[in-house]
Amino acid sequence: DADEYVFHWYDEATSSSHFWVIPADILAARSYFTTTTGVESIYLYGPEGVGTQPNPNARAPADTWTRAYYAGSLKRQT
Repeated sequence: DADEYVFHWYDEATSSSHFWVIPADILAARSYFTTTTGVESIYLYGPEGVGTQPNPNARAPADTWTRAYYAGSLKRQT
């Protein structure tokens, strides 16, 4: 078990790595990474300009709670 989990997404278009740091208790409260649900993936939402943004015209709004845990990015040196 861990106190927090670090998630990484690499944006090829900008050569940047983006990171989210989410506490384990927050993930557990949302039933992620438990043996009973089998959930093994998570949708990560970043600030405007980072990755795919939720559709503002969707019938039901996206749950963008992961935005609060966006830690930042690093640009790859070429």
